[in-house]
Amino acid sequence: MLQKYQRFIGISLGLLATISFGLTLPITRYLLLSGFSIWDAAIGRCLFAGVFALIVLIVTRQKLPAKKYLPHLFVLGLTVSLGFSTAVSYGMALASASNGSVILAGNSICIALFAILLAGEKPSRQFWMIAISGFVLIATFSYLVNGAVNVFSVYYGELAIFVAVIMAGYNHAQGAVFAKEIGGWQVICWAMAFSLPVVVPLSILLVDFTTITKNAWHFSNLLYVGIVNNCAIFVIWYHAMKLGGIAKTAQLKLLQPFVTFIAAMLFLSEPFNPMVVLFIAIIIILVVIAQRSHVGSHVTQKPYIK
Repeated sequence: MLQKYQRFIGISLGLLATISFGLTLPITRYLLLSGFSIWDAAIGRCLFAGVFALIVLIVTRQKLPAKKYLPHLFVLGLTVSLGFSTAVSYGMALASASNGSVILAGNSICIALFAILLAGEKPSRQFWMIAISGFVLIATFSYLVNGAVNVFSVYYGELAIFVAVIMAGYNHAQGAVFAKEIGGWQVICWAMAFSLPVVVPLSILLVDFTTITKNAWHFSNLLYVGIVNNCAIFVIWYHAMKLGGIAKTAQLKLLQPFVTFIAAMLFLSEPFNPMVVLFIAIIIILVVIAQRSHVGSHVTQKPYIK
């Protein structure tokens, strides 16, 4: 009974995080269309996330994690902040939010792969069939909506989003592993704080603070993708993966493209397509089946960190 309750809480938290993550692409593109440079959108959000994380750590008087974690937290911080944010900002400067969301849907499969490498999880064949089917279904949806040229041609924007997918797969899985050992919110806060020695100098050199602060609405959107999507929401996401398993929780991200499509309509005035409702229904069914599929473990403990 307790296990079912934990799974329910994990799924609920995962859905909340997925909705928030789904806003990243359209908000980033909105900022770029509003006059922000790639560096304003990418490094600006990293700076606010890092400062917020550092304040939280100081206020709560957290002790520095064990030395064995420090280099990994530094790498995690750079992939969550600079790596992912820069790739997304560059991608949204060149590609539409809709096309980018389709590529980002591969994040669920990427997280599952890193879950095998980093957490010792072993998803069943049924699980992999569902994960791949979900990605193919989303790609089909975008093909029907946008046309073959937009979906399958190789653009730098789409390549940038693909790089973001790999980085996100790593930081989601690695962060979930660390969350079991040093706490979910501590993981993301330390990771973002450790990125500041790199982020602060880059902010001084590349960010136009006049541009990002002259409009309150634009600035609030930047704060949202920075403080919430780059930091706070990861606390919920890591806890969700801790309760529901990394690979299983990752399949909730198959719903993320549809959150992005809806947000793109609201933020970017992209037209509504009635097929969205049909495809969302099918994806929800796949996610439910994925949650019930078996994910085992081929190791008793993980830890490549000693």
